[in-house]
Amino acid sequence: MSDDTVGAKQEHQFVDIAKRTSSVKCDTHPKHMLSLSTFEFRIDDKKENGTLIAHAIKSKDREAFVNIAKLYESLSEPIDLGSGLLQSILAVDNPEILDEYIRRSGYGLDFEVAKKATEHLAPVVNDQNRLYLGLNVHGKKRADLARKNDPDARYSGHSEPPLVWKAAQEGADKIIEYLSTDKPIAAFKAHSMAYSTSRAEQLRRTPDLEKVLPLWLGWQINSLGESPLTAAILGGKLSTIKTLFAKKPQLMKTTLHET
Repeated sequence: MSDDTVGAKQEHQFVDIAKRTSSVKCDTHPKHMLSLSTFEFRIDDKKENGTLIAHAIKSKDREAFVNIAKLYESLSEPIDLGSGLLQSILAVDNPEILDEYIRRSGYGLDFEVAKKATEHLAPVVNDQNRLYLGLNVHGKKRADLARKNDPDARYSGHSEPPLVWKAAQEGADKIIEYLSTDKPIAAFKAHSMAYSTSRAEQLRRTPDLEKVLPLWLGWQINSLGESPLTAAILGGKLSTIKTLFAKKPQLMKTTLHET
């Protein structure tokens, strides 16, 4: 065997396939493949149809959700996650995915309420919301009149149920536990520091965010006497009612005495 000669080491030739021309072409933009294309998948032996990110949510796969969200952000025109995913996250009662969703999208609050609560503050002026205030009215610029024509500045007075109430009606006990901690505040702060969305700007311009955020999330009783407990009763989940009393006992006791 020692007499055998050792052949020359074979060299491997690598080809950059990204630069190689191909007869196969596609006019579909990557964002359509990511956010619009649907396929069939199975969850607990049940056939469902949905997008990639919907599959990640329904299968409670946090890692897949994060990776797909990164793909959304990596495009030349990033795809907004949208507020529509929130109900799907509540349905699977997964606080880990909700936390990632808040950090990356900033959704989860009624920002019309947030705008109303901070309208007394000086407006943030940037290239997206630069506003011409028009002619002087009695020597002053009438910003309130100008903002009547601003679609982002309207406040209808009719807000949708806050996140805690939605979770209570859905029976998402794990998410209610998450919302009773400081983790949502950390998540919304992370979004405000890492992104330049209108939601991030609104969060940045709120000076007492730690104080008002629990109220915006829904840990309060409104003027009609409605509360998270009301939502839980409508949802018909006894475990959720128990969770609310365990996490916010004083608020729930106060709720019982409201008329």
